[in-house]
Amino acid sequence: MANNSQRVRCLVCDSLVQRGFSDSSPYAVTFFKVDKRRGCICSSCVDDLYARHNFNFKLKKGLSKRSTFQEILPVQNFDLTSQNPSDFSAQYQASQSFMLQLQNQLINSLKQFFPIPVTVSHAPAKNAVKQTTKPISIEDKYACLDITLDDYFKMVTSKVYGQDEAVRKLNYTIYYNQFVNLLDECDIASEGIKRNNIIFIGNTGCGKTFLAKTVAEVFRLPYAFCNTTSVTSAGYIGGKIEDFLVKLYLNSGMNLELAQNGIIFIDEVDKKRAIADASGKDVTGRSVQEELLKLLESSVIHLKEYDIDFCTKNLTIVLMGAFVGLDDVIAKRLNKKSIGFKSTNSSTDYTEAEVTSDDLIKYGIIPEFIGRIPAIVKMNALETDMATDILYSVLSNTNAIFKAKHVDLIIDPNFINYLAETIVNSPTGARDVDRKVYNLLYPCLYRVFQCTGGGIVEIDAYGNYEMILNDANNRTKLHHISSSFNVEDWDAHGDVP
Repeated sequence: MANNSQRVRCLVCDSLVQRGFSDSSPYAVTFFKVDKRRGCICSSCVDDLYARHNFNFKLKKGLSKRSTFQEILPVQNFDLTSQNPSDFSAQYQASQSFMLQLQNQLINSLKQFFPIPVTVSHAPAKNAVKQTTKPISIEDKYACLDITLDDYFKMVTSKVYGQDEAVRKLNYTIYYNQFVNLLDECDIASEGIKRNNIIFIGNTGCGKTFLAKTVAEVFRLPYAFCNTTSVTSAGYIGGKIEDFLVKLYLNSGMNLELAQNGIIFIDEVDKKRAIADASGKDVTGRSVQEELLKLLESSVIHLKEYDIDFCTKNLTIVLMGAFVGLDDVIAKRLNKKSIGFKSTNSSTDYTEAEVTSDDLIKYGIIPEFIGRIPAIVKMNALETDMATDILYSVLSNTNAIFKAKHVDLIIDPNFINYLAETIVNSPTGARDVDRKVYNLLYPCLYRVFQCTGGGIVEIDAYGNYEMILNDANNRTKLHHISSSFNVEDWDAHGDVP
């Protein structure tokens, strides 16, 4: 009887197959880890999943509908019956090398057309979610610690511009919490070491949400973006804190152990400020902050929908908000008459004033809440250079559409600078970038989509369009479109030639 230790279980058909190549029985083609299960996809299942059922792939490769896996990727046969040990060794090594190439070929060529059709179903019914498989390994769970903080900083700042200090502090907070969690996992005494939570304060459109999403993605940890707007106190109609945990649990693939080690981003937390002169019970302000304390400190919350107990001990909580009116609180503390992002007096600029815990308490954040958040970070106000970098990044990505139609897009840098100025002065900040790009590219893309391919689109310093494109009959046409942007104010400064 074959030794089971030399076999691996197929994640599709659940049968034990040989690890190495075999021309007479199913064998492991490539190895995977799906939802904490380690296994493979065997050659029989590859035949079934990739050859017989995916007509799209066969059409792309020019194969018949009945093509088998052997026809798609012919498997080399090795003569392992040689009597010469040196020949046997050489052919064995050749077979191993071939199997590695075969695995890489499967991953690189087949996955580009469609995802590997392996799924693990989870029943969402009550009392049905049970941890029946082995817990995830520590190495996989804390893989984010294998990358240095400097590398994380480079990855995030390649997409997020002008918020270097905020990036560093958020990266550090997540990395710190994961390292402390690892100490607990390894039974290394870490009593007295508290997890850090962090709060971001900044005007609408300064990039809080984009920063949070970018950092969460590079760390590759389960995360959930939540909003406190609809949350009310327990016993009242509205959203509940438990909904945040349910969202994180679902985003982690219903893996409780991974979810308990994840990140929850809570936006609009400033909308739940306590109102001192409110009559009656404040069910949307102070009471919600008190409910949020269950996330900021170690507690166990029962999720009735899935009949599980969720421990918040290892969570990283990131709070965000615009905190409109906080500048007035700081102004009173500094005994200044005016303060704000657009203040003409730089000595009273809000961006230069430190936000303290007392400021947030006076604003309406209860002491028990802010006392559990050691890191208070102010986001930098949107500036022209930041807006310019964001515009170039978005336009660079959108340029792929023009390239797909073999059209060159040329935009005068002075016009991009003009758009950046209008974005900085917009009340929506960086959120105005998408609207500007839409209005900028709509006139030309409308015609590019209808051309047969090939041509050039040029936008001058005043926002006027000149396009040379091939029409549906493959005839070259010249298009002139006047600018829909008002550049008179910009032109008055002499910046446009």
